[in-house]
Amino acid sequence: GLPNRGFTEAIVAQNQPTNFIPSISITYTGVPEDLVSLLYILRTASPKISAVEINISCPSVCSHYISKQLLHECALASPTPNLILKIGEKTNPETIKGSVELNYKIHASNSVQRFDSYGNAWGISGTSEIYRNNSNRVEQLRCEFPDAYIIAGGGITSIGRAKMYIRSCGANAVSIGSAL
Repeated sequence: GLPNRGFTEAIVAQNQPTNFIPSISITYTGVPEDLVSLLYILRTASPKISAVEINISCPSVCSHYISKQLLHECALASPTPNLILKIGEKTNPETIKGSVELNYKIHASNSVQRFDSYGNAWGISGTSEIYRNNSNRVEQLRCEFPDAYIIAGGGITSIGRAKMYIRSCGANAVSIGSAL
């Protein structure tokens, strides 16, 4: 997450495996512009990166607007042209559109926004509800962006669900965060 000194220290230590794909999250206190600085650190510190995921799916922050200009600056700073934007169910549509126009891959989030008794946003993951929400989301993304590379995640509890994301919903790939 941003800001996170441990992330920087781990990258500089170069303890990553080959084909390392870091996921940089913007947290509630994070500043989106910090993404560019972290990407420059990645660019200079690690030649093993095959892709970078910018994670704005956290339910407490995913409605933040990230400008196409900032996404472009991230692309210029990135150590790889393979950029992934992990989106949440409330991600600003203009942010998604800008990322697709810049050839980012889209990772449909694996969480659903909920609120606690104080009105604070939080998320749940790994449930059938997430699978229903994300399959609808992936279908909508495919209709809106027919040429985009879409990664579906969330609620995958069987090989059958993974195949459904691809065959029925239009995903190009799936992301599995828990064991099947």
